[in-house]
Order: sequence, then structure tokens, then C-alpha cells
Amino acid sequence: MTAVNLVLPLEARDPRELERQLEAIFLPRPQSTCRHCGGVLSEEQFGHFKCHPCAARRGR
Repeated sequence: MTAVNLVLPLEARDPRELERQLEAIFLPRPQSTCRHCGGVLSEEQFGHFKCHPCAARRGR
């Protein structure tokens, strides 16, 4: 696991703002690039881990 240092501006002393910043950092986001070849996923593939050619090569 990677350590993360948070530098919060004075405005983020508000608990709701702090929660929003933490969610922006730690909530999972849909995958937009292929984890195998690094290529950009199409809109249809968005959210998956591999593009269609890489998934086909791996037998999926």
C-alpha cells in the first residue's frame, strides 16, 4: 500500500470539505486505460480492466 500525505488548505478544516477531498482520493474510479497494454479504452469498454484485443489474447 502506498502512503499518502494530505496537505489540506485552511478551508478544508470543515468536516464536509475534508470528507469530499478524501472521497475524491480514495473512492474507486472506472478504469479508463487497459491495464495490460496501457491503451485507452473505448466508451463501450470503459470500466473494464482490459481492452478487447488484450482480453481476447488472454482467453477472456
